[in-house]
Amino acid sequence: MPPPTLAEAKTRRLVALDALRAVAVLLVLGRHLPPVDRDPPPALAALFRHWQRLGWIGVDLFFVLSGFLVAGLLFAEHARHGRIRPLRFLARRGFKIYPGFYFLLGVTWLWAHRRVAGGRFLAEAFFVQNYVPGVWNHTWSLAIEEHFYLALTLLLWSSARGRDGPQAFRRLPGLCAILFALVLALRVRAFAPFPRGYLLLPTHFRVDALLFGALLSYGWTFHRGRLAALVYRFRWAIGGASVLLLLPCLLLPLEDNLTVNTIGLTANYLGFGGLVMLTVAATARGAARLERALRPLAPIGLFSYSIYLWHMPVALAVHLLDLRRFGWPAEVVVYLAGSLVVGIGAALAIEMPLLRFRDRIIPSPAVSSR
Repeated sequence: MPPPTLAEAKTRRLVALDALRAVAVLLVLGRHLPPVDRDPPPALAALFRHWQRLGWIGVDLFFVLSGFLVAGLLFAEHARHGRIRPLRFLARRGFKIYPGFYFLLGVTWLWAHRRVAGGRFLAEAFFVQNYVPGVWNHTWSLAIEEHFYLALTLLLWSSARGRDGPQAFRRLPGLCAILFALVLALRVRAFAPFPRGYLLLPTHFRVDALLFGALLSYGWTFHRGRLAALVYRFRWAIGGASVLLLLPCLLLPLEDNLTVNTIGLTANYLGFGGLVMLTVAATARGAARLERALRPLAPIGLFSYSIYLWHMPVALAVHLLDLRRFGWPAEVVVYLAGSLVVGIGAALAIEMPLLRFRDRIIPSPAVSSR
C-alpha cells in the first residue's frame, strides 16, 4: 500500500498522533506539578501524587512518536522520489526545533547569565546537556532527539543510496535488534552495580525508544496492508500486552529501581509502540468513533513541543511568585494553565510562522512531488 497523500497524513496526524502527543505532554506536566501538601481533598491529593510519580513516562511516549514520525518522513521521501536528501531534511527539522528552543535559551540568558555558568549555556546550545550540566532540567530529551535525528538521517541516507523500495532498508530490522540489545546491556552494566537515582539522561541509554518508533514506521510505510491487518486481527491482544508492558513503570518507583531503569525502559517503548500502532491502524481503517474521542486532545498535541519547552520556566515562575500563600489550588492551576497558555502563545508567535516560512523556502518532498 502506498504512503498516504499529504492531506490524509495531516488529518491522521492531527486527530490520532497529535492526541497521543497531548497525552505525553500532559503526563510530563504532571511530573513537575508544584508540591501539593497543604490539605487538599484526599482523593485529589492522591491523584496529584500518582500524576507526579508516573508523569516521567510521557517522555518515552514522545520518543516512540518522534521515531515513528521522523522516520516516516524519510521513508515517505524515499518511496516517492527514490532518494533521501539529508541536508534538506535536517534543515526542515531545524526550522521546527531550533527557533523556539534558542528563543527560550536567549530569554534564559538575559535573565540568569550572571547567576549561571556560561558553560551550561554552551551545553544547551550544542545539545549536549544530557551529558554535561545544562541550564534547564527538561531539555535533556531534546538533546537525545537531536542526536537521533542526525544519526537516523545519515543511516537511512547511506542505506538508500542506489537502492529502490523496501529493499533499500532491508537491513534495518536486524540492525535495530542488535541496537536494542546493546542499549539494554549498557543500561544494565551502568545501573546494576550502583542502583542509585535514574538513567534518564544519556542518549546511549535512551535512543532505543526512538529507534523502535522508526522500526514501526518502516513496517507501516512499506508493509502497511499486512501490518494493518495484523494489528487489527490481534488488536485486543496487542492492547492487553501494551498495558501489561507499561505496568512496571506505572507501579514501581523510578528512583533507585533496577527493574525500571533497565528492562522497564524497554517495556515502556514496547508498550507505547503497541498503542501507537493500534491508533494508526484504527485511523487507517476509518475508525470514526476513535477520531471523535481523540479530537479534543489534538490541539494540545499540535502545540506540545512549545508547551514542553515552556512548562519548566512557568513552574519556576510559579515558585518565585510564592503562590502558596493563596492556597494549594493557586499554584497548581496557574502552573497548568500557564504552561498551556505560554506554550501555545509561543507556538503561535514563533513556531508556526517559521514553519510557514520554511514551507515556502524549503517545500516538503510531498508538496513538491504533487
